[in-house]
This record gives sequence, structure tokens and C-alpha cells, in this order.
Amino acid sequence: MTTRFPERCLPRLPVKTVQYTLEIARPVPEVFSAWCDFEGYPRFMETVQEVRSEDGERLKWRADIHGQQVEWESLITVRIPNQRLAWRVLGGDSSSGAITTEAVGAHTQLTLQFGYTPEAPWGGMEETEVRDLTVRALERFKEMFESGGSHSAS
Repeated sequence: MTTRFPERCLPRLPVKTVQYTLEIARPVPEVFSAWCDFEGYPRFMETVQEVRSEDGERLKWRADIHGQQVEWESLITVRIPNQRLAWRVLGGDSSSGAITTEAVGAHTQLTLQFGYTPEAPWGGMEETEVRDLTVRALERFKEMFESGGSHSAS
């Protein structure tokens, strides 16, 4: 017997995805700690103006996307220190993502994956633009972190 659920009860799957991996010349604990410095995201994410951590798990975001001020909240859903951080956007869309870290000798391989729907704050952007912004942000994070020598991306 097959159980049928009303369409409104079924989870909406992200329709667009981005994945990017890079190697950072720092040990995993330092990279993971820097990635968890959410308030520092505007230093390397060009559209993000502010991220506030409400309680360490709930984040409030403010960004400028094509001249439009947008705000949203996200929730950390998985935090395995030095291994994985996952989140989902709260509200009307089903955007979610994760970063994973893995030791490669004395360096760290960081992989970011996220999926998003057209309802996401950045969902109206072209897929290539979202990917390019993501790649630039991660490369900037790497550059700032490797050149700064501290455990934060500042």
C-alpha cells in the first residue's frame, strides 16, 4: 500500500546547487573555527553586509543583492567540531547547505555545498552569478585566512 501526502506536506527540494572545494594552508581546527566566526562573513562575502548570531545556532543575515536590501534567518542544524557545519534557511524556502573539513597533511580541504530554491534571497540571481560569488567568497576567505595567520578571517 502506498501512502500519499498532500503536495503541501512534501518537502521542496532545492532546484539549484553549488559545490566548491579548496585547500587552505592551515590546520583543520583553525579553519573550522574561522568558518564559525559568522559575524566575520561580510569581510569575505561581497553581498553580505551583516550576520548576527542570536544564540550560536540562529543567524540573522542582511545583504545587498542587486541594490535590494534583503534579510533572512538561518539555523545551524549540524555542528561536528572540525568536521561539518550544516544549516538551513528559515521561512518560505528550503535552502540549505554544509561545509566539511578534512585534513590533507598540515592543510585543510574545505568543501562547501548548498542548494537553494527560487524563493531564496539570492534565488533570483543567475546560477552562474551565485556560483561565481561563492567561489570568490571562498577564495577570499582562503587568502585572508592564510595571509592573516590568525584563527579568524579578519
